[in-house]
Amino acid sequence: MSLQLVTQGLIDLDAPVVRYWPEFGQHGKAAITVREALAHRAGLPIIDGDISLSDVGNGEEMARRLAAQPPIFEPGTAHIYHPVTIGWITGELVRRVTGISIGHWLATNVADRFGSLALFRPPEADRHRVARLSYSNLAAARCKLCGIAGGIVAMARLVVERSRLFWSAVWRGQPG
Repeated sequence: MSLQLVTQGLIDLDAPVVRYWPEFGQHGKAAITVREALAHRAGLPIIDGDISLSDVGNGEEMARRLAAQPPIFEPGTAHIYHPVTIGWITGELVRRVTGISIGHWLATNVADRFGSLALFRPPEADRHRVARLSYSNLAAARCKLCGIAGGIVAMARLVVERSRLFWSAVWRGQPG
């Protein structure tokens, strides 16, 4: 999505993210380029603090939290996959450049072209078109979803911590 905006001349990969998202520049992140952010080199593979199921669907809140936190390594100096945050980074860039949410952009620029429906948060008028999932135990289903989200975050934090240990050993000349 963001690369289509690059081909349209709306985003410059070598521009700092703050050109489009000024709040992102907090805590030494002002020089991070769009290219570094999209290449998982921004130092933001995880979100500080807990993430609830309602947080997952709140792109503006997640963007605020990402902007407010420091990177875990000097941006551009290393690569750590950003599985938890890349969607929110991309989504906020799309929103800042186009003025619409990533869901609206996807629906308008991709799904509509194929006669498909792709909505992250469908408006009331379209909710009758959404497939419904039914659970006999809704509390257990929510617990499982939160558990999965929590597991992904925990795994990302473990990867980040092990990467920190590895790279600090390499920098000290003691690869393990």
